[in-house]
Amino acid sequence: MDKHKPITVRINDNKRKPVNAKQHDHPEASDKTVNEQAAALEKNLQGSSSPLFNSPIEDGTSEWYQRKTSVNKKVPRIFKVFIFAAISALMIGLTLGFIMLRMFAGIDESGDPQAVPSSYTSSQNDNPSAGAEQDSSAETGQNGMTAFVVQGGVFSSNDKAEAWQKNFTDAGFPSMIWERDGQFYLFAGVADTEAAAKKIASAMTEKELETYVKPWQAETVGKNLAEGQAEWLQQFTILWQKSVSTGEIKATEWNDWLKLLPEDASEPLVQLHDQAEKMAADASDLSPKEGRIALLSLWKKATEQ
Repeated sequence: MDKHKPITVRINDNKRKPVNAKQHDHPEASDKTVNEQAAALEKNLQGSSSPLFNSPIEDGTSEWYQRKTSVNKKVPRIFKVFIFAAISALMIGLTLGFIMLRMFAGIDESGDPQAVPSSYTSSQNDNPSAGAEQDSSAETGQNGMTAFVVQGGVFSSNDKAEAWQKNFTDAGFPSMIWERDGQFYLFAGVADTEAAAKKIASAMTEKELETYVKPWQAETVGKNLAEGQAEWLQQFTILWQKSVSTGEIKATEWNDWLKLLPEDASEPLVQLHDQAEKMAADASDLSPKEGRIALLSLWKKATEQ
């Protein structure tokens, strides 16, 4: 086939250059035209306020790279719950600690002593022989009788002692209250040696009862007595010590001693005799725990003038 003829176009009687179909659809722009268009475009872009053409590196104010720091961040609700629980637990712990301190360390508004826990040591008021070297076993001498007691507390009044005594009673441990120098001591056991007393106290510790083992000394009513009365009282201390050591109250031995009461015995000795007689009569029915408390009560009676 023949080659296509060039097409001539006239616009307003002006003859245009023929366009070859094989040529590009767009006429080639001269270098000058391209440069002019690029310059115009660059100028136009520089004058634009669009944030797309602002360089974040040049002005440093782009919202792409800035974050608002003035916004207050709210604490999550779960954190508030944990903080409240921690503060509440701390306050409850401090309150309970203060109550226990008052209960066991003897701190109250009036300064009266309360229950003394096992971690406390005895003072000279509690033990007249404190500060002096003592044997590991109970003794009987001219200064009185000495044994190791299981102390459950020291109180400023008998009512407070009785209220605390109920804890030992409920746990199955009989006890007795001994008043001395305006203080009321709660005793729950007695033994002739410290080791034996601690063994008694260990059973109470298992029941979460605070106790303290210490030596206890008390004088008997042996002052200004006639020879026969003093001898009878001396036999009491020996028999009492034997019963504490063996942990057994033998009614026959106690009855033999009771028969030796002098006819001219003083009133305190008569009262001691009557209480010992009752103990001997009930000896077969007393448990070891009850027997120890009975011996403690009898010792207390022997010190009363």
